[in-house]
Amino acid sequence: MIDPSRQIVLGNDVQQQYTELKHELDAAMSRVIADGRLVLGPAVQEFERDFAAFCGTPYALGVGTCTDALFMALTALGIGRGDEVITSPVTFVATVSAIVRTGATPVFADIDPGTFTLDASAVADAYTERTRAIVPVHLFGLTADLDPLLEDARRAGAAVVEDAAQAVGAAYWGRPAGSFGDAAVFSFFPTKNLGCYGDGGAVVTGDPALHARIGRLREHGFEPDGYVAVEEGGINSRLDCVQAAVLSVKMRTLRQDIARRIAVAARYDELLRDTDIRTPEVPVGRTHAFHQYTVTVPGGPEHRDETLAYLRKNGVDARVFYGQLVPHQPAMAAHAGAPGRWPAAERYADHALSLPCHPRLTADQQNYVCALLKPRY
Repeated sequence: MIDPSRQIVLGNDVQQQYTELKHELDAAMSRVIADGRLVLGPAVQEFERDFAAFCGTPYALGVGTCTDALFMALTALGIGRGDEVITSPVTFVATVSAIVRTGATPVFADIDPGTFTLDASAVADAYTERTRAIVPVHLFGLTADLDPLLEDARRAGAAVVEDAAQAVGAAYWGRPAGSFGDAAVFSFFPTKNLGCYGDGGAVVTGDPALHARIGRLREHGFEPDGYVAVEEGGINSRLDCVQAAVLSVKMRTLRQDIARRIAVAARYDELLRDTDIRTPEVPVGRTHAFHQYTVTVPGGPEHRDETLAYLRKNGVDARVFYGQLVPHQPAMAAHAGAPGRWPAAERYADHALSLPCHPRLTADQQNYVCALLKPRY
């Protein structure tokens, strides 16, 4: 039976995962502390090798946050003032703030109403002579439809940086998310599919020159093993060794955890089959890693919000992610658009609801969530 007084968490149950891996995690962190090399030491180098292999790329660089990762990837590609970068209005604000931080102008294209990822035809219409890059967002663990996006970018001479912050373990036609663009960025925030015990991120790439430049940018512009800053605009953004050791331990069960997420999502699909709730669409050729299990519900946003309040009152940590589109947020007023400019994104914002989904979610917990939800739809 479910105890409603104990909240059913939305994402990773960090405490339960720690309990399961306590011996390995404690030992790994203790080794790093005893070794004394705490910044860009062997633990980081080991994790970078393993994570690059997981992503199917030659290179990975551990950095302080995914936000910094995106800023440095764009900067290393030469994106700056006067340039335009196309991205999605349905994303965490950091995707766009990183673009703005380079001095470039974000340009928003509408989403596909079924997958919530960028609509390739809308992106094609958004190109101008100032477009220098696109940032497709692999939202909730599902990749964007990359083939047409990459083809149009090549034709326009634009760089592609995959925002894979939520997509560790996702794939497109069998290839891992992050292995398609000029670079890709990942988040290791604790609730992500692969999460550390603080902030952390990575950039992966197949370009040795880009790898070298980002490696300098993350450490004040220094050349490796030196203190001569050769890159103007370098910052301090390094994944520390304790976090890298934590991530290396968690990588050992990562594929198993993602398989469990997929199984949880499939069970939700079955439980919600006879309702008017629209469950996540997974097109042929894409592997959804289910960082979030996000549905759309009928009725207006008021009814959706009432449902959200009802679930939370009864101990279910459901959420509405990106219910206010990035270009509609006050900080992005300079890039705002009139209502109706992104109709699929606006519909998403009014109807989306994310349900608890993580490897440790039990069948009883799913039954309880759906027993609360189904009578309303």
